[in-house]
Amino acid sequence: MFLKSRKICLLWICVFAMLSVWCTACGEEDAQGESEAGGYVYRGEWVSFPYAADKMRIMKVYGNSLYYIVIKNGVRAMYEAPLAGGIDTEGITEFIPNCDGEGEYLADYEITENGEYYCLLRKADSKGCVLVKRFQDGGAAYRLELPEVYGALDFDLGLAVDGEGYVYLLSADGIYQVDPEGGLCGSIATGSYRQGGMDQRLLKGEEGRIYYCAGYKLNSYTIYELMGGDMARLEKRTDSPEGDRCGKFYPSEYGLLCDGESALYQYKGDGWEKVLVWRESDIYRPRGGFCELAQIDGESFVLVGYSPEDYDEERVCCLRREAVSGLPEKEELVLVSIFPDSTLEQAVAGFNLESDRYRVTVETYEWGEVEMGLNPRLVSSDPPDLLDVSKLDILNYAQRSAFEDLVPYLEGSGVLDRDMFPENLLEGYTIDGRLVCIPRTFEIHAVAGRASRLGDGMGWTMEEVMGLTERYPGQRLALDTSAQFLVKELCGRYICQHYIDWNTGECRFEGDEFRAFLEWVGENADSVRTDNSQNDSYWDTERLLAREDMVFLGQCAKMAALFGEDVTFKGDPTDDGKAVFSARPKDALCILAGSEHKEGAWAFVEYLLSRESDGIPGRRDFLEDLIEAEMTPEYFMTDDGEIRMSGEEPDLKPKTVYNKVPFYYMTQEQADMVREIVEAVDFTPAGGLRDTVTDIILDEIGGYMEGTRGVEDTARIIQNRVRTVVQENR
Repeated sequence: MFLKSRKICLLWICVFAMLSVWCTACGEEDAQGESEAGGYVYRGEWVSFPYAADKMRIMKVYGNSLYYIVIKNGVRAMYEAPLAGGIDTEGITEFIPNCDGEGEYLADYEITENGEYYCLLRKADSKGCVLVKRFQDGGAAYRLELPEVYGALDFDLGLAVDGEGYVYLLSADGIYQVDPEGGLCGSIATGSYRQGGMDQRLLKGEEGRIYYCAGYKLNSYTIYELMGGDMARLEKRTDSPEGDRCGKFYPSEYGLLCDGESALYQYKGDGWEKVLVWRESDIYRPRGGFCELAQIDGESFVLVGYSPEDYDEERVCCLRREAVSGLPEKEELVLVSIFPDSTLEQAVAGFNLESDRYRVTVETYEWGEVEMGLNPRLVSSDPPDLLDVSKLDILNYAQRSAFEDLVPYLEGSGVLDRDMFPENLLEGYTIDGRLVCIPRTFEIHAVAGRASRLGDGMGWTMEEVMGLTERYPGQRLALDTSAQFLVKELCGRYICQHYIDWNTGECRFEGDEFRAFLEWVGENADSVRTDNSQNDSYWDTERLLAREDMVFLGQCAKMAALFGEDVTFKGDPTDDGKAVFSARPKDALCILAGSEHKEGAWAFVEYLLSRESDGIPGRRDFLEDLIEAEMTPEYFMTDDGEIRMSGEEPDLKPKTVYNKVPFYYMTQEQADMVREIVEAVDFTPAGGLRDTVTDIILDEIGGYMEGTRGVEDTARIIQNRVRTVVQENR
């Protein structure tokens, strides 16, 4: 066990005390008013449509109807849903614009107040497109072939019609103008408005204004208004909302809409207005923005998003405005996180919708804000209630008694039971006698290779690792050929157990054995630090080991398919060769000891641990459910709901495809392997002195690898530095 010294503990206490005084006002100033959007929030009603919402695209509202395109089996069909006090799903009809011809498909459309409609069709076999205008009765107004207008592969062509009947078409290189009679009459080159790689959109706003938006996705955009007429031109109006990252833009007769990371904004010619704040409306917003969003009227919107009932499938949600004053008061819980995972954000939105007593607010920090932002926040006069430690050094906080012991809460829970969780998981997160955390899911760090080379057992010694490279001298050990991989990721546990006596503080880095280890690293590594440009997206069967961060169970079967034979998964090398795997937690929450809302904080932890999520589950029953699902074959289905046949055999559907190798289902042997791996995981959190020790070795090994320092001098320096650190932290 890696212990911190009394000196460092006292130093931290002093620092935290000073920061506590300094940040007292910060906690008070963070208190929010009624709402960030003018005293209103929006509440979602999830609507069931007759088909999957992820097939719905190009959603727009005209008059009293919602229009959208459904993509099914490569064919696009357009539908109309009446808007009468909501979305009337019973009244949905197929809207047949009678526009597309052979080898054409609908890319965009617009419907005018008098019922005329315009369709922009992309040519399936060329870069060109076709503009079609029809009258309300379906009669043809014109059909204009435009071979010079084309769109890049990463976005569809754009279409907008002004009040005088001029049509504007967005292409990869410019905006083309079509007169009311259907003749191409001009163009605006957009090369000077956007650089390579920029996204661009052409959208309709308030009072029929047309806007051109150019910028980088999830970053800043510049908004131009298209001034029509004989001398069509672009005039800059504004930039995207300051202080927020913009995901997508959407048209609206009430004003151009911007789907920001934190809020929905509307532009009405005189600046951006914050319409709604996503976290206040308890709607989970995907990182890249919503797939579709449209404004129904001044008080409601419709979007395609993820409901709390099923975060694996997109659904349609109708958002309606409500005054904050009419909502029930809830006790606020504050959760602090470094870049929270989407699964945690989804859980927060679901909990806030379901709970009639509590509401969770997420405060997000960046890596550079940990020391002067997050840490002072934890010791302020009004500390947060929950800390997401998924990406933090949990030992750094737990060894200072910063967290509540969850054992009493678990024993008193009517929802959870200790037997639901693997005992090694609970033991790993019991630090200094306190169960500080129960992760919802985790990923397992392992290496895999051909069973014919590695044997059948999951455990191995350092001698066996070195022996593998000696037997196959012409092959790389792994794709990552850095000392960082060998020292920190593969052998970090072994180094800290074998060369350090944590009870006495004595170290053994000057002996022949460690010098041989340094020489082995020098022979098998070609750099000190990992080259992040190399990862497992590149597959090379000539490497002896493949590093696997197991985030889904089917990776056992995937590796067998890639290697073309039975695969053995190996854990960290140990003195006795016992199988031990490391793991990284996900959605791992600790309750702060200084929280004034511990009961509410535990209510959210209960909610989180009661719902399945991505990754390997921390609960036994969820793990078994997932294993069963991975072992169950899936099949391609016909439109009639029957299993599609390939000859006389059912047409198997791959669960995933990696490097062009499909994974269909997990065998019983592979399922048993997964259970064995989970049982062999040591959930003791990474970090603490183990990271410090391996970082010292990496600091010093560079001189040896470059030939500027001998192995004996390198080992002696490592011995002195590590021994000093270990002694100071006893």
